Amino acid sequence: MNTIEEDFKDIQLMAFEFLNQTAIKEKLFFLFKFRRDDWEKWFQIEFAFFIQKNFEVNVERELPAFTNSPLKKDSRFFIDVVYKLEDEKKFVFLEIKCNRSSSALRRGLSRDISKLRHIKKIKTHPKRSSWCIGFHRSCTDHDIDSMKRFISDSTFSKHEVLKLCLCDYKTKCVCEHNKLGVTIVFCGG
Repeated sequence: MNTIEEDFKDIQLMAFEFLNQTAIKEKLFFLFKFRRDDWEKWFQIEFAFFIQKNFEVNVERELPAFTNSPLKKDSRFFIDVVYKLEDEKKFVFLEIKCNRSSSALRRGLSRDISKLRHIKKIKTHPKRSSWCIGFHRSCTDHDIDSMKRFISDSTFSKHEVLKLCLCDYKTKCVCEHNKLGVTIVFCGG
């Protein structure tokens, strides 16, 4: 049976293998030229398809769930991506957030972390672990530092900035919109 640490390694592997594909980098680089934040569903679908195709997992999207939050009475939401290893009985829940700014991402991740921590049991999909994967397009030093501070209390978390353009690493790149901040954070078991 996988541990939280193994789930963390698996999610990192899945996310960064997906993001480092030339075709995905080209699509993200293209999307970011338009300065819109309308790429979250596209990302969820592409990522779900990728992990089902390339890893030994069964994937579902938009799994209905309810929270036990003391703030809201039985609020319903949909878990973006749910998967389980073929030889496992429990599921990994993923919420995915895609934002332009790190401040909007932190707000969105805070909401999703709270939802996943207060989720009611789903009899048909017992939870092994839950995670948020977040992306921010603005990658200033302030954005990067604020995201690292945001996840600093979590043992299982990572923040990295990826270069999206296909310029040679040896040459000085002058491309605009060529970076993507990636955050992975554990939300509970």
